[in-house]
Amino acid sequence: MKKLANIFLAFSLISCVFASCSDDDIVTDGEGSVQFAVAVNSDTRSESTTGVRAASNETELAENCIIYVYNTKGLIRKYRGTQTLPSSLILRSGSYRATVAAGDSVPASFTDRYFKGEQEFTITAGSQEVVSIEAKIANTAVAVDFGNIAEGLSDYQIKVNNAAGELVWTSDNASDRGYFMMGENETDLTWTLSGTQINGESYEKTGTISAVKPAYLYTLKVNYSPTESTTGGVMFEIKIAEEEIVTTEVIITAAPKFMLNGGRNADEPVVGVPAEFSSSVSVYCSSACALQSLVVQGENSLFTGTFGLADDQFDAIAMSADYQAALLAKGVEYSYTYDETEDNALAKITWSKELLNLLPQGTYNINFTATDVKSKVRNYQLVITVTSASVSTTVIDVDDVYTSRATIYGSVLKDDATGMAFRYRVKGDTEWTSVTATVSGTTMSAEITGLTAATTYEFQAISDGFTEAAVEEFTTETAAQLPNSSFEDWQTSSSPYLVYASGGEMFWDTGNHGSSTLSKNVTVPSTTYVNSGTYSIDLQSQFVGFLGIGKFAAGNVFAGKYLATDGTDGVLGFGRPFASRPTKLTGYVRYVPATISYNTDVASGTDKGQIYIALWDESTESYNGESWPKIIKTKTSEQSLFDSTSEHIIGYGQIVFSEATSGDGLVPFEITIEYRQQKRPSAIIVTCTSSYYGDYFCGGTSEMWLDDLTLVYE
Repeated sequence: MKKLANIFLAFSLISCVFASCSDDDIVTDGEGSVQFAVAVNSDTRSESTTGVRAASNETELAENCIIYVYNTKGLIRKYRGTQTLPSSLILRSGSYRATVAAGDSVPASFTDRYFKGEQEFTITAGSQEVVSIEAKIANTAVAVDFGNIAEGLSDYQIKVNNAAGELVWTSDNASDRGYFMMGENETDLTWTLSGTQINGESYEKTGTISAVKPAYLYTLKVNYSPTESTTGGVMFEIKIAEEEIVTTEVIITAAPKFMLNGGRNADEPVVGVPAEFSSSVSVYCSSACALQSLVVQGENSLFTGTFGLADDQFDAIAMSADYQAALLAKGVEYSYTYDETEDNALAKITWSKELLNLLPQGTYNINFTATDVKSKVRNYQLVITVTSASVSTTVIDVDDVYTSRATIYGSVLKDDATGMAFRYRVKGDTEWTSVTATVSGTTMSAEITGLTAATTYEFQAISDGFTEAAVEEFTTETAAQLPNSSFEDWQTSSSPYLVYASGGEMFWDTGNHGSSTLSKNVTVPSTTYVNSGTYSIDLQSQFVGFLGIGKFAAGNVFAGKYLATDGTDGVLGFGRPFASRPTKLTGYVRYVPATISYNTDVASGTDKGQIYIALWDESTESYNGESWPKIIKTKTSEQSLFDSTSEHIIGYGQIVFSEATSGDGLVPFEITIEYRQQKRPSAIIVTCTSSYYGDYFCGGTSEMWLDDLTLVYE
């Protein structure tokens, strides 16, 4: 077993801070809380001979690591980088799963590595959990030892490839380590040794690295023998050594973190009844090193007006003992502890209940800015709501609102409150509809259904004999449809044909721009098979070339834009802006497959057609100054294809046609979209092709007609 150490990302140092700077006031009340610590097991080889730093240095990991938190229904939280992760996350009792992803997931690279980890945990009422997630390197690593190859071969190289990418080693980069992301159900890497022998003849030998595993290094060791074997074998022997990747340790510290006493979610407002606050409110700031400053500011003259302080802003770290004593006299208590041995700090500012009881009904904001001695900064806003109501209404996240349903929330403010419920209405209406609330601890919630898409609603938490709580609002998602989804609008005077009207806005494009230069349009309007209107779209797979020189082109249409031609390959921008969550994609199709006759080393037998839809998160990739959800490159050396397991997919569905559709016309099809995350998308990807392996220029002269694509909403 090789030595294993950790790159520790101090996403949440509050657990170790509290171990050395304890405070009796820190207790959990109601729901449970969780803090995350992430260990990334990385290899010690972080630089290539070209001096290019691998994409896992301290700054990049801290900024780009993503933590996902799931409950039994799906994704509930997503945090990108140490700056966004809360010090303590409040969750309802139940089962959860946290995953971490870091680095770049590319098919093959000398620099980019990818790390993944997962940990299940359970929250119970009042619990304070610390969840450690071990993120292991997900790549398979390859190294080359050329040995004495130069004695028998010149201009030598070793190429190693998987299905989606390849890397080449020569004498110039012989000491580099390569990283491969293996595809689903892909277990083997292929290697090819080539060069020129002493007698001037070309030499090539191919082999396989079988049953490769992530987090393992496979070294190809070359041995040259000047005498061929008696059986006429080759002069070069390659042995493959397998070993677990050796790892190293780097400490990555986060910016200071804030939390409230009682384990409360720091993002939720502190709510109380006028003159009836029964306890103080403490704000904690933890840091992985000493604090340089902690600036506290009250908005709208809160400090100098209502609280009677000397200033509306002060720096708790820099203030004098006399200033601290003056604050204490007014009801603001401050303490700061720095543990030199552990190199962590904890600051605490407490607002007394007497001070809070000076607040009349309303909402008040107190802003905090913490800066540590390493110049890392964290901002926080404490919101205090004062109301006479026994329940309060909570602003809800847009991810909880769909086209026809929404989950609304509130808080129970008084122990003797009864009859908790909500009422809601279309904004501007006079009549309310009531629904009983489900209460868990101090949280009340309800799911309301039968709503109208793209409509703004008001809602309010209520209880028996209530004093009215605040009215909040939300807007349901639009039941958006795909533009030109019946494929009626075309520009056939262009080359290639454009799937939108002249003067209109492009939504669809085809990857067959290269074929149009040879007067071959493989994606065309058709009147042969139509469900409604005048046209359907006809995807015609075929070989496109001149005098036998060319490539196989799969008939296709996709939501996005063809960006560039690279030789005989294409660069495509996949996806269009989209912010709704449909449940299905339906339409009409006719598919006539042919026998695969081009590039049969990729696949053989009967061709297949495919339609898939993906709802995408906010992540983008860039090409020539343009940003797209996903950049597709078909060139083998730079290949970047669509991955249906991508972490950026919120919802996904597909249908594969492995045989001809029935009858002699269009037939209906339906794709159910399975959601992996509970959040609104930023983009939609839809791709249709008449040849499943078209990305690899493999297929037959298959044909697919499509009409009337429709998004269905629940």
